Amino acid sequence: MDNVTRPEDLQRVIMLGILIAIQLILGKLGIGYKVIRIDFAFVPLFLMGKWYGPFWAGIASGVSDVIGATIINGTGFFPQFTISAVLGGVITGWLFYHHKVTWPRVIVYQLVIAVLINLIMNTYWVYMINMIPIKVLLVPRLIKELIMTPIQILIIHWIGNEHLVKRMSERLFG
Repeated sequence: MDNVTRPEDLQRVIMLGILIAIQLILGKLGIGYKVIRIDFAFVPLFLMGKWYGPFWAGIASGVSDVIGATIINGTGFFPQFTISAVLGGVITGWLFYHHKVTWPRVIVYQLVIAVLINLIMNTYWVYMINMIPIKVLLVPRLIKELIMTPIQILIIHWIGNEHLVKRMSERLFG
């Protein structure tokens, strides 16, 4: 049988497509402006990383970013944000694929994403696009991360240990 047509490959593509769609919907339902935005698109990203690992989570997150920027939001493609999205997917997969969802792992994960991706990288990308001084951008973005980080830690830990998600994982992956 051809490698492309294996049932598990088709299942992976379909499920990643569904998770990308959910990520786009949750991102669109967020509140705030492009500089400071609160949404729950991190939930499908977590599932991509947990279920499919760093490679596929990185690719799916990058695809989601491109679709979101060009088709859904119409903001235009900015490759640096795609790099952040891919890196976020890789980090998620690296920390959760074939690993238990423990408090220390979730806390380290969320702190890395909040500081490295959201505060450092994405703040710099917003600066590059809008030429708003980093000092002006950093304060509200830091406040948003201080508010959202504990919320995201709680939600990721809960979802990662939820029986329904565990049953779905067993059903998908045996």
